[in-house]
Amino acid sequence: HAQKKWRAVCVKNKQAIFGGFQMKHTDIAKVLRDASLMGQEVTVCGWVRTARDSAAVAFLEITDGTSFSRLQVVVDKNKLALDPECTKCGASVRAKGVVVKAFKGDGAELNATEVTLLGKCPPEYPIQKKRTTLDFLRGIPHLRLRTNTFAAVFRVRSVAAQAVHRYFHERGYYYINKIGRASCRERV
Repeated sequence: HAQKKWRAVCVKNKQAIFGGFQMKHTDIAKVLRDASLMGQEVTVCGWVRTARDSAAVAFLEITDGTSFSRLQVVVDKNKLALDPECTKCGASVRAKGVVVKAFKGDGAELNATEVTLLGKCPPEYPIQKKRTTLDFLRGIPHLRLRTNTFAAVFRVRSVAAQAVHRYFHERGYYYINKIGRASCRERV
């Protein structure tokens, strides 16, 4: 039950699917590393990790899991009405805007022309700005990937598994899934 409570986005073939309609979007990792996107309008989807809000400007840091780095979305509140739910940690949002050079550093940020709330985050959402312990994360396995620790572990695991598969494939071996008793029916 709790797992479905926070699920807001289903992604398939670089298209986000929400309530039956599809939208094209760009991975945040690509926005952060591809200099050719500077000055271009893009749409990104992700969940809010942190937010700072003032009377005139709001800053949302969003992530989609494709990068450890987060994309800062700058919202000029004089030009754009921002739903207060979009500033809550864990909310799922779609941001459309122009990619510009980050105010600080060499990265990129997004000057938003549109921010849409895709999924509200309940007030009892367990992952906040503060550091979470591994013991605490055992109780919320469906949200572990949203933490930097587990994202790093799963990335390393993915690269290691791919290297092992490539090594054996290049030497003429085949990967075969073992069929165990649990997956076979015995005839009596």
